Amino acid sequence: MIEYHYAIVEQPISTDEMHARWASCLRPRLPLMQQGAFQHLQNEGPWLVSLDSDVSTELASLQSALGSQAVVGWISSFLPAEKLSQHLSQTLVAKLPDGKTVLLRTYTPRVISALHTRNDCSWHASLFGPINRWWVKDGNNVQHFEGGKWDVLPEYQCIALDEPLLEALAVDQQSLELLEQIEASAPAVFLSSCHGDKLIQVKKALNCARQSGLNHPDDQLLFATLSLLQESRLDHATDWPEVLNKVVEQGLALSDVLSSKLEGDFA
Repeated sequence: MIEYHYAIVEQPISTDEMHARWASCLRPRLPLMQQGAFQHLQNEGPWLVSLDSDVSTELASLQSALGSQAVVGWISSFLPAEKLSQHLSQTLVAKLPDGKTVLLRTYTPRVISALHTRNDCSWHASLFGPINRWWVKDGNNVQHFEGGKWDVLPEYQCIALDEPLLEALAVDQQSLELLEQIEASAPAVFLSSCHGDKLIQVKKALNCARQSGLNHPDDQLLFATLSLLQESRLDHATDWPEVLNKVVEQGLALSDVLSSKLEGDFA
């Protein structure tokens, strides 16, 4: 059987610059965002890039053309590019315990390491089955994971994120809920169309909320939402100490305190 070699490339720079760099790179590539709901993200990456047998030279050439951080890992498999890209596309979606689906950057070191250890899960064999070996860059180190070395595309089982996996991946449920709300109501506030970048932007807003002195999740959610919508933080306002005192010491909801401010009944 023929063993194929591939790199996984993620876009670390602006779209225009990446397109210019891609123009100088002649390696065949396929987008991994193939599922219907995410096809509009295909031009944002990640991509599966076919390599020749001289893998080390090809990887060095890719990094030279696209930037040292562009290549996040490489894979060997008996599957041709079209089938492997289809398989890897499916692995980018996972289910939460409540049945909701989320995008999962399976190809990153923390995620793949957590997933690879869970060989007790029914989805494990289908995830790693078509992979011979998978190398993932982790800073200056490289992690190596063995696959099932199958030469056929399995019937895929969606990755199910149970509580231990959520803990291992540090998935922030509150961030995911806020991301979903903002995407539905005010998508223009996001600085990027990339799901991962959006999640980072939401997490930063929520971290600011948690550091502001607010303890109740609803108050934190409102703080983060307003920070994203208004592009300014509530705790930077001169009257924030008074607002925080009413919420924390008097037990009022942040929404009620802010309503009182708007109505001129804030004292």
